[in-house]
Parts: sequence; C-alpha cells; structure tokens
Amino acid sequence: MIFEHYKIEKSLFLNKKINLGEKGKCRYCGKSRPAVKFSKIAHAIPELLGNKFLFSNDECDECNSFFDKNFENNLANFMGIARTTSQIVGKKGVPKTKSSSGDRAESINGDIVVIQGEDSDMLESLDENTLKIQSSPTQYVPINVYKCFVKMAISALPEYALKGFSEGIRWVRYNHKPASFDAKTLKMDLTMVPGKNPFPLMWLTIFKRTGDKKKYPYMTCMLAFSNYMFHFVIPFSKKDKHLDLARFQLPIIPMINGLRLPRQAPNIKPTTRSIDLSENRIISTQNFTYMKTQEPMKNINLNEVPDEIKDRIKELGLEFKTE
Repeated sequence: MIFEHYKIEKSLFLNKKINLGEKGKCRYCGKSRPAVKFSKIAHAIPELLGNKFLFSNDECDECNSFFDKNFENNLANFMGIARTTSQIVGKKGVPKTKSSSGDRAESINGDIVVIQGEDSDMLESLDENTLKIQSSPTQYVPINVYKCFVKMAISALPEYALKGFSEGIRWVRYNHKPASFDAKTLKMDLTMVPGKNPFPLMWLTIFKRTGDKKKYPYMTCMLAFSNYMFHFVIPFSKKDKHLDLARFQLPIIPMINGLRLPRQAPNIKPTTRSIDLSENRIISTQNFTYMKTQEPMKNINLNEVPDEIKDRIKELGLEFKTE
C-alpha cells in the first residue's frame, strides 16, 4: 500500500480555479520571454478529461501547441467511448461517439442514448443487468498517451523537483531518451470505479517515496476523475538511479481495498488492471465499455421515451422502429 512507502507531496481537489507557476519561463522547454509567448490558455490537465479549473501559467504557447498536436488526440482515442458513457464534459460538452456504420451513442439530458440501426451490434445485452456498448476501433500511440499523463504530473511538480526530472521533461517535450531508458519503468494502473460520477471533483496527487529506493520509484502521480483513477510512475528522476528493475513496483492505492465513494455503485467493487503504454507505434484497439443497470432492463413504450430523445431522433432524420 502506498502510504507505507510514500508521503503525499502535493494534492489538488479541483473545485475552483487554480493557476500553477508563473509566466515568464516555460517549465517544459526552458525558454523565457521574449523568445516564447504565454498568451494561450494552457490546461494543466486536458480539457477533454473534464478539467475546467487547473491551468499552467508556465506553459508557453509553443509547448501548448506541441502537447495538443502530439498527445491529446492520442489520449482521446485511448479513452474512446468511455468519455461518452461516463459523461465526461469536454470543451464542447459530453462527446458523441459515432461508428463507421452511422450508429451512435450520446448523452441526452443525463441519459446515455444508443441510436442504432436494426442490424447493428453496437449495443449488446450480456445479461439482465449488463450492457456492452461498442463502436468502431480507435487508433493511438500508447507511449504518447503515457507522456500525456506525465506532462500532467510535471505541471504540478513542486519547483524544487523540476531539476531532478530534467531528463523526463526532455523525453516528454523533445523525445530525448534518457541514457538509462527502460520501458519497464513506465508503469500505470487503472482503477475503474462503478457508479454515476463517483469522482465528481477531479483529483490529482503527487506521492514522494519514503521507502526502499531500490524497489519504489521516487515519485508517482494519481489522477482521478469521473469513474477512473490512474496511478503511474513519473519516470526518469535522478533519484531513481539505484532502482533495481527486478524488484521495481508501483505500490497500490489504499482506496482499492476499502474506501467507498458517495456515488459509487452499490454491491459492485472497483476493478484495477495494469496498463502497458510502452509501445511506440500506432495501434488499433477495440472501442467498447460495459454498463451495469440497478434494475433489470425492460422494453418501454414509445410514449415513455423522454421528449428530448424524441426530438434528437427527429433532428437526425430517423424514426423509431415499433412493432
């Protein structure tokens, strides 16, 4: 468990606007005014994950454009249809998911609505309480997704720690591999917490090692939002030169073993899995998610369908199939 080997170095609960750093020198490229500008609004965590409150003053316009072009689309494709089904509010609201065959999943007035043709397999009922919703495969470069998460952690690192992570920062910004680069250090765990937005406030925490320096990385970062908690190594610290990769571990977040969130679904435990994001090429992956209902699913009459959904069907030029 993490509190046996780490202490909390910094923790941010995002319920109000927070500006990190000072304008004038960029913490990613190291350039200063007037060589670079600081005119763009720089989200420390991409807005596509629902961040409306955490911003970076010390991210220059050049770095902001680089991260947007190289990382954020990969992150969006990595999250896939989950951004729709978890109703994560991005720049233009909850994103709609549309398949190559024209089927779609949307959030309408707080409901997840799947609009599909007669022979579609977008929505599959696995049992009376479980649905599988899938769309067309997505493509992304896994290591760029990992870099996107590391960039978020770097944005929140205390000023004193930046020098020690200089190789990691160059790796994120310029793809300069550290001399000691080993993909085994790029460890990440993803915990999925069932429920309706069990993490209503985005939550970012930096952990600093207090335990065995041969076994545990110097700093890790936890990012929680909506139904998801990502915990990952902030790699390539100078303080990690004694790591023994044969013993190397990413410690467990304690909440997995007992903490219950107010909006967590009853009688369904969180699930945690390790994610390998070390691949440095484009991959194509299935795009699906599972949803549980509190009551057994049943057919409803057309007159029970909310007007907002009827209006959306009409707007799309479609009709309900009735028997």
